[in-house]
Amino acid sequence: MGRGDSLAQRWWRRFMGVEGPRDPVLQQVSPVFHARAVRAPVLLIHGRDDTVVPFEQSDRMADALRAAGRPVELVTLKREDHWLSRADTRLQMLTESVRFLRQHNPPD
Repeated sequence: MGRGDSLAQRWWRRFMGVEGPRDPVLQQVSPVFHARAVRAPVLLIHGRDDTVVPFEQSDRMADALRAAGRPVELVTLKREDHWLSRADTRLQMLTESVRFLRQHNPPD
């Protein structure tokens, strides 16, 4: 790591193992580029006010899965952060998860 590296560059290197968001290695590891390989229905749940993982990542993944003809649902938790800090959205997340599982993996 060079002395001139930016904080963002160090983050990309440390947590993603790449030089930055345009590094071609990301296409090898990013799920958005492998949507056609998905075989099971996917439920994405994302807080709209998440400051850790941008909401756009779930939005892009849902679009990629739809474009690949894969079953996907994106549940947006309004006014929710990364940690599900609000009781009403925690309940929404659990309710949506149970509904999705019942729909795609019904009991015998």
